[in-house]
Amino acid sequence: MSPGRLLSKAHHRLRAGLADALATGGRSITVETWTVLAALGEVDGLTQIELGERVDKSRHHLSRLVSRLEAEGLVGRVAVARDKRLKRVVLTADGRRLHRRLVPLVERYLRAAFAGVSAADYAGFIHCLQHIIGPPAPESEDTP
Repeated sequence: MSPGRLLSKAHHRLRAGLADALATGGRSITVETWTVLAALGEVDGLTQIELGERVDKSRHHLSRLVSRLEAEGLVGRVAVARDKRLKRVVLTADGRRLHRRLVPLVERYLRAAFAGVSAADYAGFIHCLQHIIGPPAPESEDTP
């Protein structure tokens, strides 16, 4: 089987398993909204542009995801002082609580998904994926 087909099948299987794990968290969080919550859990207060780059979503798609999370009271948008057109996305108290509750579920799922894979093989797998993706985009001046 070709590498592209294997990657596609692995992506679909991992995504479905992650969706199942998130469903046990008590809220209707999709894999896409989880990627936003997870990114903000790592670095809260990213601008929408930075957040879109981090989660690999277009401005339009990210705006819809953020609007959905905002309507659910999980994130808020705050204007950047020196440029009111820029908005930072911040986790609300409810968003932080949900993130803390979901992280162990996601970690447990990933441990199960990669059970039986040696640490060396896992490291090689991650290295290979990073090589395919390429270097990360340079950090923006607006990064906190």
